[in-house]
Amino acid sequence: MKNNNGSMPRELKMIILFILLMIVIGIFFWREQSRLSNKNNTLSINGQSVDIQLADTEKLRYQGLSGQKKICEFCGMLFIFPEKKVENIVMRNMNFPLDIIYIDENKIIKIDANLLPEGENPNTIYSSEFPVDYILEVNSGFTDKYNINIGDEINFNFKK
Repeated sequence: MKNNNGSMPRELKMIILFILLMIVIGIFFWREQSRLSNKNNTLSINGQSVDIQLADTEKLRYQGLSGQKKICEFCGMLFIFPEKKVENIVMRNMNFPLDIIYIDENKIIKIDANLLPEGENPNTIYSSEFPVDYILEVNSGFTDKYNINIGDEINFNFKK
């Protein structure tokens, strides 16, 4: 389909450009979703395996689990920090309560259990109190149900 001058009509060029743009956007979202996916990203505590989403960028750490409706019983989010320091967590725009597990290297150093969701402007700040490499968020009650305690070791089953 060509014009009288031998070129493609403008409308056809626009359709092709639109299709290419949708393909590029689709690839971007697929790659980002694959990165966030918990497939092959696990850790274990006291023999209990946890499928994890990784929060390894500033943007992902800020977002955390905010806005998600729920996570599965054996799922969580692992916040990976670029340097070991005291870290703070808030329950901004959460839809379900959490247990927060603070990790130094591969040992649990603190647990904040049964934390309630807060809205857009949370009032409560939860602190690791000590420098940490990681923070693991799991469903509220997980640490009690699976006897997770300070001093327990974390076995990471993914490339850090």
